[in-house]
Order: sequence, then structure tokens, then C-alpha cells
Amino acid sequence: MKEVQKKYLANQISKHINRYFSDHIAMNLKEMTIHFNHQSQLRDDISNCIVLLSDELLEEDYNDIRNLKCNNTNLIFLGGLNNLSDKWKPFPSATKPLIYKNSKNSFLIGWKCGKFIFDLLTIKEEYNSKDLDLHGRYIAKQSKRFPYDLLKVPFFNEVCACIALGLIDNLKINNDEILFQEHIRPIEIGISHDIDLVRGDHLITQIIRLGNILRNKSSFRYIIENFLYPHKYHKENIKKIINLENKHNLTSMFYVLNGKKGRYLSRARLKDVKKLINEIKDPWSLGVHYNYDTHHNSKKLLKQIKQISCQSNLFKNIGRAHYLRAYYPKSFYSWIDAGITVDESLGYYDYVGFRAGIAGIYNPYDLNN
Repeated sequence: MKEVQKKYLANQISKHINRYFSDHIAMNLKEMTIHFNHQSQLRDDISNCIVLLSDELLEEDYNDIRNLKCNNTNLIFLGGLNNLSDKWKPFPSATKPLIYKNSKNSFLIGWKCGKFIFDLLTIKEEYNSKDLDLHGRYIAKQSKRFPYDLLKVPFFNEVCACIALGLIDNLKINNDEILFQEHIRPIEIGISHDIDLVRGDHLITQIIRLGNILRNKSSFRYIIENFLYPHKYHKENIKKIINLENKHNLTSMFYVLNGKKGRYLSRARLKDVKKLINEIKDPWSLGVHYNYDTHHNSKKLLKQIKQISCQSNLFKNIGRAHYLRAYYPKSFYSWIDAGITVDESLGYYDYVGFRAGIAGIYNPYDLNN
């Protein structure tokens, strides 16, 4: 790994731990240095360091998936560490080595995770991929992790959990299982909704339904209902969502799809979008659902943003791509150029999994700088 890559990864680890773990862990982290190197270069006398080995994972590591109990859950390791010096002591036990400690206040994560999680955060497996679908999307089944059922594992979070337990004084251990629930901050849940349609009588939508009648007879019902009652299932459902969330003391973000051209034609007239926006009140928020034709076109996206941002002071430069069209790194640069500060597009359209190997907020790596 290059020095700039190591600095980036250490910074993301530090931010994650400060956000999701206790002040006690965060304070102890400040006294340590996060260090990356190959196992062959590992020194026994390294002091006050958290070590992540940056060796490449081999096929045999993928075939050696380890489930280790920690804090009432399982952490997934790919392979373990062999031929370590006896100066590094396994913790909490030799049979369940989450980390290895030396006598110089340093500890080592128990598998070769450094470069692996960097490659996940930077979505390296998708670089220059030519095998994209019709909409320019990477397919989950192409991932190296897919055949091993590892796309549902947030590896970055699991490495951070191992770092956190190494930073806790007077750690609780019960029958070889580590417990540190009091050092984890409450879970954060962000609720958001994509508003593709404001009305159900949109011409292209009705044509598509007509074409689906042979496969799904209920399409005919929706054609008639939305012709007579265009807001049913659309604007009316948005009101129901707000009322339901309000009942449970929740709020959410609505990503609005607007613009003159989607995959085919405009999905909603601007005047209808404006009416909808006026229905959404504080503390709910508005963002942008990047239209189909804005893919890798920051000028078109900026124009879409300007159309709706001036309609409400609830608007934030946050969004998600229509069809989840997100291709690293071009999409990130396009969104940044358009002023997007937070994006929620980084998932698979065909599978529920952690595309970048992380659950939570992080900063993408700048490949050009």
C-alpha cells in the first residue's frame, strides 16, 4: 500500500471509531498509531501501535472463513495468521484469536485485513469493469465475495470492532466471549424514500402497465384506477408515510425525481413536483433523486437540483441515483461537481449487500489525487 492509501484508511478508521464507539475508546485511539505493513516486515518490538497486515488475500483465505464470537455477534475473518512470533499473544484465547498483543502496548488484528478493506472501500473490483448491465451497473454476482456469501458482511465495521476491543481497559470476558456493549453508541438509522412518480397517470407508466397485462392482469386495474384517481398509490401514499412516521416519532428524507428527461420521458411535471414539495414540512427533508439522464453528467444534475432546491428551504444536497446507477469513481466526481455532499446510491440493484464492505458513513477515496 502507498503512504497516501495508508493515511486515507487510517483516517476512515479513526472517523468510524469516533462516531460509533465510546469516548473511552476514542481517547485511547489518540494514543496509538495505526500501522500497515506486510507480515514479513512485522517487528516484535513495535510500540503503541495498531497493526493491520496489508498482505494480499489468497484463494485459501477465502476458503478459510472463520466465525468468531464477539459482543453477542459473530465477526467474520478470512483466514488467520500463521508463523507469528511467540512475542504476539492471541486474545482472548488461542482458539479464538481476534487480536494478538505484544508487551509494548501494541496489538495486531487477527487476519490480513489492511489492503482488503482498502480495496473494498475504494471498490477496486469494479475498476474499469466492462461487464456492466444495460444501465451501466455492476452486478453483484460478479464480485469475488458473492460465491462465498460474503457480500452481507461489513468487513470494515468488523475490523473496527476488533480495534475497539483492543482499546478497552478492563475488558469483560465471559467464557471466552468478549462483551463491550456499553462502549458502542446507539445505532443510527436513516429513513429515505425515492419519489419516482407524483401521479399514476404518467403516459409512459401507463404504456408499460399496458404491456404487462399479459404477465400481470392486475396491471389493468392500476391503469383504470390511476386514470380516474391519479394520486392514488403515489401522492396519497407519501402523505400516509408521513403520518405513519409521525405516529412513531420518526422523520425521513424524500428524494424527488424531476427533470425533462428520464430513461424515456419526464416522470413528473414540475408543477406537480412543486405541489408535492409544498406538502412536505419540517422536520422532514428533501433531497434529489438523480434522474436517469444525469448519469456522469454533473451539468444536467446541477440543473435538476436547481429546479427543486429553490422550491423549499428543507432541501439538502443529498441524494440517490435513479436505478441505483453508480459507477466508481466517475459517479462520485460527477456528484461532487454538482454539489452533492451525501450520497445513498452505493448498493447493488440486484442483491442486498455491502458493496463497499461498510455499514455507515465514510468518505470515498480520491483516485485522481
